[in-house]
Amino acid sequence: MMNRDLSDIIEEVKRTIGSGDRLGLLTALTELNELGYFHRGLFCSVLQSAFGLQDTSSSDQYLSLFTTLVSPQSFPSVEDNQHLLNLLFVEYCQTLGRSEASADDLFRPFCLKWIEINHDAAMAAIHWLESNAYQAYLKGDNGAGHRTLRMRALFSIPVQSEFRSESVTYVIPVLDLSPSTPGNNFLTLLDDLSHVDGDVVVIFNNQTLGFEYRNHPRITRCAIMSCNVGVSRAWSVGISLTETEYAIIMNADARIFPGCAEALIRPFTDDQSISMTGPVGFNAKGEVSYTNSNDAIVVDCIAGFLFCVRTKEYQQGRFYFDPMLTPAFSEEEDLSHQYAARGAKMLMVPTRHYKHAGSGSHRHRGTIEYMNRSIQKATLLARNLDYVRHKWGVESTHHSLGG
Repeated sequence: MMNRDLSDIIEEVKRTIGSGDRLGLLTALTELNELGYFHRGLFCSVLQSAFGLQDTSSSDQYLSLFTTLVSPQSFPSVEDNQHLLNLLFVEYCQTLGRSEASADDLFRPFCLKWIEINHDAAMAAIHWLESNAYQAYLKGDNGAGHRTLRMRALFSIPVQSEFRSESVTYVIPVLDLSPSTPGNNFLTLLDDLSHVDGDVVVIFNNQTLGFEYRNHPRITRCAIMSCNVGVSRAWSVGISLTETEYAIIMNADARIFPGCAEALIRPFTDDQSISMTGPVGFNAKGEVSYTNSNDAIVVDCIAGFLFCVRTKEYQQGRFYFDPMLTPAFSEEEDLSHQYAARGAKMLMVPTRHYKHAGSGSHRHRGTIEYMNRSIQKATLLARNLDYVRHKWGVESTHHSLGG
């Protein structure tokens, strides 16, 4: 039987359809497969007719994919396992004919068996799906691209994430060398970071400083702004350059010592509802709380000079740094409202492995230059407090602790 020519097999297919001989039909289809004859329309019409498939659009997709997956011409690496793949093909067809389950549910077990039989061939199939989806998008056929990616998702091997869970990124906006606190500035912070693990992402809000220090050996990545874009925008740029699961955002005039990152990150692994940690926070009445015990405390707001977040929650848009607060002040209060609206927790963590000099860039300045303009600090603070109050429809009670 295996030596019959194509016309004979097609006649056998027609006969078995007419007689309702499912076993004979599946045998004929297997012969077509072994001959390398993969006519999409024939396979789909035969199986739809034989099994009375109702959802022809779904069956078309999966049956078409089957004819490709089990093709030695498409994937040379499957030749040694061709018989096993044929059996899987027959098994799927039989299941499809008698089950009311969705096409996705029926196809997923096949994908798992496919991987077990030949991992290399399965990876080749995954690559084929991804390539076809990409080509569909290039041609403007988003429908075909989405359908192909849906089939790709049924394989248990996920697309590898670029995030590294074993490390952390320190995000640092830098305007100057903190003239008000010369003993605590960007350079002393880089010295501190040479004693701890993790990436360092720097956003230079000063071109001159950026070009001077961009190649510092402790800096992993940096962005040099053409002007001072302010705190919120710099944080946004920094978080977009982050590739680790957690990001510690800190002022350039802060100091950090071994043990701080571990203390800030540890609570995230225990409670998925925690979205921000930091060593200093305050409650809704604006009362500042410095950690003076061994217990972590849920607070209403975390001070902005040093805090840790889940990177993806910002990169995927669950939370954001509002650019309307540029250049500075009230970022913490805005974030506290975002977190409260989502039912996320802010946790003040007991750690003393840090130091904050306090407003090293702005302490003795009455105005702040930004985005090629300037504003009085008192005016800025009043403007941002008013903006946050109206944005969230509440009275503003928090104080800006970012410095």
